[in-house]
Amino acid sequence: MGTQAREQVAAEVRAAIARKGVTATMVAAATDIAPATLSRRLNAAGPFTVDELDAIARYLGVETRDFFPRLRQAVAA
Repeated sequence: MGTQAREQVAAEVRAAIARKGVTATMVAAATDIAPATLSRRLNAAGPFTVDELDAIARYLGVETRDFFPRLRQAVAA
């Protein structure tokens, strides 16, 4: 995953967390992702794994594909 894609995914995850009205600490605890790891991912300092994105999506009640703007647009078309 390139830097731009990593930044876009991180932005989408941050937005989903904000929409749900929860904190990153709550997400980390609910998904068993270490808080420091989640912080790095949310700041696009490293890529999310598929398992991490899936766990976060399940916790937030969204689809994993929602974190990928281009994929979401393609599905809507």
